[in-house]
Amino acid sequence: MGASKTRADAVLDLLRLAADELGRRAPGLIGHTRPKGAAIKRAMTFVHSHSSEPVRMQDVATDAGVSRQHLARIWKKQAGIPLHAYLTMIRIDRAKLLLEPGDRKIIDVAMECGFGSLSQFNRAFLRATGVSPGRWAARRRDRRLED
Repeated sequence: MGASKTRADAVLDLLRLAADELGRRAPGLIGHTRPKGAAIKRAMTFVHSHSSEPVRMQDVATDAGVSRQHLARIWKKQAGIPLHAYLTMIRIDRAKLLLEPGDRKIIDVAMECGFGSLSQFNRAFLRATGVSPGRWAARRRDRRLED
C-alpha cells in the first residue's frame, strides 16, 4: 500500500509540475482559463495518460471524437502551441523529475518518457532547457551536494 501511495503522489506531483509549466508557457490552456469544450478536455486527458507512449495526432483526435485537422486547429487556438510541442513539454518535465536523483541512466529516462531515441531526447531536452540532460543532472547533483 505504501509504494502505491508513493507512486500516486509522484504522478500527482508530475501533473502539477506540468500544469504549472504550462501556465507559464501557454496561459490560454491552463492558468487564466480552463480548456473549453469536451473535445479539448478529452484530448488533454489522452495526451497526459499516454505521454510515455508513441502518441499520434490521429489517435488523440479519434479519442476526442473530432477530426485530426479540427483537433490541431482548436488545440493550437487554445494552447498557443501545437500538440506535439505540448507533448514534448510533458515528457521533458517528467524527464527532469526522473533525472533529479541522479541515479538513472539517461537512455532509460528517455525511453521511459516516451522518446523514440536517445538523440531525439537529447535534442528536445537541449532545446527546452538550454543544456544537455547529462549536464542538467550534473548541475542538480552539484546543487544537492552544496546544500
